[in-house]
Amino acid sequence: MSKPPSLADIRALVGHRFPGGVYSIAHWENFLLTECTGAAPLPDGLAHPVALFHAPILGAKTTIKEMFTVGYAESDFSIGIESYDWEIFRPLREETPYQVTGEVSEADRCAAESHVFDRIQFRFELFAPEGALAARSTITWHYRRSLKPDGSERALALSADAEHASAAPAGASPAAGSGGAEGGESEVPPWLMERVRPERMRTMAAILRDPNPVHWDPSVVEKLGFGQHTINQGPLGLSYMVNMLHAWAGPESLRRLFMRFPLVILDGDRITARGRVTHRREAGGERLADCDIWLDREGTAPPLLGKATVALGPA
Repeated sequence: MSKPPSLADIRALVGHRFPGGVYSIAHWENFLLTECTGAAPLPDGLAHPVALFHAPILGAKTTIKEMFTVGYAESDFSIGIESYDWEIFRPLREETPYQVTGEVSEADRCAAESHVFDRIQFRFELFAPEGALAARSTITWHYRRSLKPDGSERALALSADAEHASAAPAGASPAAGSGGAEGGESEVPPWLMERVRPERMRTMAAILRDPNPVHWDPSVVEKLGFGQHTINQGPLGLSYMVNMLHAWAGPESLRRLFMRFPLVILDGDRITARGRVTHRREAGGERLADCDIWLDREGTAPPLLGKATVALGPA
């Protein structure tokens, strides 16, 4: 666009629907995706939950590039991730035709101290062949604008932040929570990614149809001030915590994962996924554990942090 979209343009995006369609996670793509996460293939045709990023997007008959365009992105580098929220009602499986819907569920203008951004949320739902809701993926991105904040924009930011904080399972600090959960240890056994590998980012970019060169071109990343590196995809960093939860509670245990992305992860980083049980409860005939989860990297604050709910068995 020749000029940034108006506030009315952004708010009018709510309710925008993608065509929708059917998507099956092929064995080959699940194998490659799982290898990118550093995990072994899951048993019994289970699909790695990291597929919840690309399968809903492609199944809804859209692309990452189109989502950039729908939100009037000024460039590939003007997009920032606020959060991913994945709800899994039944484990995803390979070669299963899922009916997929997708829409813009929220859109508004906000302001930080030095810039204006549009907060746009996309909601995708996957339905099993018999019609039951299998999973929901909610993606919230920030589209940075070439505008300066003013009083009205700042007020919008405060109201939007307050509304989001009350509505979403906010990603708390790793130190938050009660700890010492009843019935077992509070700490989830950690999971180590000894070295984040650039070739896995390139494979992930191809499968995700992600056009952003920061995941495969070090010269672009160097211009952004991160040196001769490539930047790990958000879903790939998130997958390290999924692997940790699978190793602890089993490959069909994940029920919900909410993740924020304060810092980027670069190729060559040594990353440890960590978690802490904050609450144990029963719901829907299952014993559930709510957890704070995060990634550790020596010398920095957690680059990713969030919350997860896992099933520990029948109630």
